[in-house]
Amino acid sequence: MTPQEAIRLIRNLPTMCVFTDAYGEPIDSGDYYDAVDMAISALEKQIPRKIASKEDYEDCPTCGKIVRYKREGYCNNCGQKYVWTEE
Repeated sequence: MTPQEAIRLIRNLPTMCVFTDAYGEPIDSGDYYDAVDMAISALEKQIPRKIASKEDYEDCPTCGKIVRYKREGYCNNCGQKYVWTEE
């Protein structure tokens, strides 16, 4: 399953349900939706974003911090995966 497919499935989860924990106790729906948003955010960072630069560094397209050319392939600040492209 790709991150895009997982995001699509998570976004289509039932919205009018009562969610319970492992002991059958109700979970605050606000907490549930916060967790869903956090999961989607993490999955979106696994989808590589293109960075085009003629320099040895460029700003991360997600958080704006500097990423170095052809280093790890992800931002050390926010974890966004990226690929370098030639302009």
